[in-house]
Amino acid sequence: KLGDAFDVVAERKQMDYKNISRRVFEYAYEIRIRNHKDEAIKIFEEIINETSFNKEKLKENLVKELKCIAHYNLAQIQNANEDFANATINYKHAIELSKVNTKPAIILALYETTKNDQEKFDLLNQIIDLIIDEKIKPIENDPEKSIDFSFDEFRSVGVLTFLNYNETLFNKLKPKLSLLGEKPISKHLYD
Repeated sequence: KLGDAFDVVAERKQMDYKNISRRVFEYAYEIRIRNHKDEAIKIFEEIINETSFNKEKLKENLVKELKCIAHYNLAQIQNANEDFANATINYKHAIELSKVNTKPAIILALYETTKNDQEKFDLLNQIIDLIIDEKIKPIENDPEKSIDFSFDEFRSVGVLTFLNYNETLFNKLKPKLSLLGEKPISKHLYD
């Protein structure tokens, strides 16, 4: 799978060194390879269970945001491990705890995980309601705000609704496609 190499951590420790000749050296190393995901899972679970920090010293909003991020990242790991049931649970917790501008990214991640057509419809409908009620507006991609609702995600919602729910959700979203600029709808979807 793509990305698995990033989950592996290698540690090298020099165990022995010999000077065989003036230009020849012999080294012996111990190399330990471990799965970085296991540590990440442990850290995320500690944040969720509030055992890795002193809650009294942090503002409630920060605790809520930390737990949202932990649930989201834990769900991402579970999803990559094809543990869809637990990923779904953690995505839903992340949605409950998230700020309004981060909800769409988490909802879209859950959309990709779920197999139930009615739930997929409901998830896209939640995003569209946030857009229509002007609770969220897409922003340019920003590495500092990687989970905030972006124009790319807005286009994804447009394409998904056009392809799967043209008569219902796409028609509901159409008036807000102008947020992408003054191009024809087909151009927005193609871009």
